[in-house]
Amino acid sequence: MRLDKLLSLVALSLLTVAIPAPDSAQSSQASRDASSSTSQSSTTTKSNTNNSTASATSSSINSATTSLRSSVNITSTPSATATSTSATTSTAVASPPPSKNGTTPSKNGTTPSKNGTTGLVNGVLSVGSYTPKLSKYLPVADISWDKYSVIKFGPIPLTKDIGLGLIGAQGPEVENLLKQLVKTAHANHVKVVLSIGGREGSQYFSSMMPQNGYDSASALVSSIHVLKSEYNLDGFDFDWEFPGNTNDGLPCNQRNESDSGNFSLFLRAFRAKDSPDAATAVSATVGLAPFNSGEYGVPLLDVSLAFAEFLDYVTIMNYDVWTPASAVPLVGPNAPLQVGCTFDNRVSSQSARTAVEAWTKAGMPAAKILLGVPTYGHSYAVEPSAAIDASGKLAEYPAFNGGAHPQGDVWDVIPGPNATDVCGNATHITGDWYFRNLVNATDGFLDANGTAREDIWYRYDDCTQTPYAYNKTSGIMLSYDDVKSFEAKGKFVKAMKLGGFAVWEAAGDYNDLLLDAILDGVRSG
Repeated sequence: MRLDKLLSLVALSLLTVAIPAPDSAQSSQASRDASSSTSQSSTTTKSNTNNSTASATSSSINSATTSLRSSVNITSTPSATATSTSATTSTAVASPPPSKNGTTPSKNGTTPSKNGTTGLVNGVLSVGSYTPKLSKYLPVADISWDKYSVIKFGPIPLTKDIGLGLIGAQGPEVENLLKQLVKTAHANHVKVVLSIGGREGSQYFSSMMPQNGYDSASALVSSIHVLKSEYNLDGFDFDWEFPGNTNDGLPCNQRNESDSGNFSLFLRAFRAKDSPDAATAVSATVGLAPFNSGEYGVPLLDVSLAFAEFLDYVTIMNYDVWTPASAVPLVGPNAPLQVGCTFDNRVSSQSARTAVEAWTKAGMPAAKILLGVPTYGHSYAVEPSAAIDASGKLAEYPAFNGGAHPQGDVWDVIPGPNATDVCGNATHITGDWYFRNLVNATDGFLDANGTAREDIWYRYDDCTQTPYAYNKTSGIMLSYDDVKSFEAKGKFVKAMKLGGFAVWEAAGDYNDLLLDAILDGVRSG
């Protein structure tokens, strides 16, 4: 049987019905810019060429996996289900300001343990997202290099015309920033991965995937590999939001029922072109459930051969599950760590735990999963009568005005009167507050230690493991993450035996309070 036909049949057998889809839409981070049978191949490549390609593919995959594991110590485990150990939380104390050399002691007075050979920090992969848009608030020289294994640059939109070059299309400032980042990162033994796509950059993924076998994706595969050598990159993260999913992602994104199957064939082709001597790290940013099956409209049953074979890790976006636009009570930017929290007499079915269990049940090893954690929170308009309960305390999950769009922090750009997104839809302010600005701003909610100011009402919810704060004067409720919740996430990463975590985004932290907290949680968990 011809290899291209065999690959299509293999993908077809794998990309079938699976776990029920979450009962509320998984949205990607709103402020920054988760399949069916694959298309049957009918290429004319001769059998001996196919056999050669298959051998090269296998060699490249093995080399790539070995290279990444040697650099960041990501290991596959046979476990198909996550552990059930509960992630507990202990109160954390704020870290001191960073020293001049950029090394910040963690809250217990010690610096993170980073193995110079594996690149792991406290035994896990520590990834920080670094976007060109916010880079001016965190110069390359000021990144806490000793606390990261990988810096993920972007996401850079996948343009319709790849002939212009993904980086070149962004202009000389972005190109120079990337070069500076790579040079400094490598000097500090940190890997740099280019993130491609994002919420507003996933429009053209579908049409650029192989439609009749993986050879049809050669243009995109070649273009991305050129980027690797041109900018001395260590790998790529494909942030496609979302393959085959008609409910999430921007409405103008191209979609195909075979998106997930075609994505798998693209990854196979990408690995086949990889150099055995300089293997590329390949990852994907994903939703709370495995990739959509497209035709069946539910997550895939098995991703072990179609995706786990080709991806070094996936980052679960455990954020923006509930937003000010959601018709649910205020619960936070993240899915709770545990399932079963009750909101307005409704029990949540989404959590970080259910997301990890969904992916591991579908065949993604826990050691190849990173927990995505945000450094920002959402603001809500809440009346004082709803915010304060009868006992005079901050109410649990108060009702909010979903039609209001409160102003966020100073990074929350106010769009012009006719501003639209890439789909042509009118845009509005996000209402987001980054942790850094919660501390720095004159109208911020927190003091320099990351704790609520005297005039701010504060509550930490033990079920969702997230805090929220309220300014009675402005009527703004903020659901966000703090030192305590980040430490809980670190304990969760350790308890679930995950490969690590990925911070969105590095510039949003303040004096490494959040980064130190999650690393401490990993260490003590």
